[in-house]
Amino acid sequence: MKAFIASVVGFAGASMYQSGSEVQAWGSKPAFSQDKFQSYKLIHVEDESHNTKRFRFALASSKTRLKIPVASCITLRYTDAQGREVMRPYTPINLVEDEGHFDLVVKCYPNSKMGSHLFSLKVGDSIDVKGPWHTFDMKPGQYSKIGMIAGGTGLTPMFQIVNNTLYAPNNKTKISLLYSNRTEGDILLGKELGALAKEYPGKFVTYHCLTTPPRRWTGYSGHISKAMIQETMPGPDHRGDSCVLVCGPPPFMKSICGEKDYSCSPPKQGPLEGYLKELGYSESGVFKF
Repeated sequence: MKAFIASVVGFAGASMYQSGSEVQAWGSKPAFSQDKFQSYKLIHVEDESHNTKRFRFALASSKTRLKIPVASCITLRYTDAQGREVMRPYTPINLVEDEGHFDLVVKCYPNSKMGSHLFSLKVGDSIDVKGPWHTFDMKPGQYSKIGMIAGGTGLTPMFQIVNNTLYAPNNKTKISLLYSNRTEGDILLGKELGALAKEYPGKFVTYHCLTTPPRRWTGYSGHISKAMIQETMPGPDHRGDSCVLVCGPPPFMKSICGEKDYSCSPPKQGPLEGYLKELGYSESGVFKF
């Protein structure tokens, strides 16, 4: 399913960046450069929700393939009115075989300089991009089961993995996503997630959890709990056949798996804590974006 979608990395932006020959080996004419920022023109923008927009930027030509590793992000840059550079990582969630463009879905938070700047762009304007940066090393067919626990914009690296894993030829990996938001209107890529679940029955399922659900809501309610994780995620596996990926705001990470170690750059995974540790998962079987 070639979805017109991508989204801000948000909390995944600082994860385990990898550069060099592995990332650049995707082709002789990569879509982006890790050595320098290049300019990309905005060709389409539309509203996704009350505080989220979809942006499509053109690549160098209509035949240029995106060809970035899964999972990876890119760095966006602009110069503000005071002459200061503002940079932030975002995750393209296109299929890696897509040609001619890359897509971002950006949620504009209060006091977000990059979000405000992107929201001010008009079709024909440009943004500087550098990358890609490998965030999670996953080989095709490496896992038989992948569990994903995401909060808010923490969905974005998950969607990149889901979209490309399911689309891969002869894929046998089964993916389950537990996705937490405040309200139904805050759910990102809801239609796309639903379409993927219908297109790949038995291989992908999404479980939504809302802290402020509407009447007649049939999904999970409240904050994600240990019971929800047990019901939706692959169980603890110390053989390396499955893994659980987690991404969300700091309080979310703290309760689910413990926060990353931001005392160094790039950040380290930090010790496994929270519900996943209590349920018997191992550090090697959990990855924090």
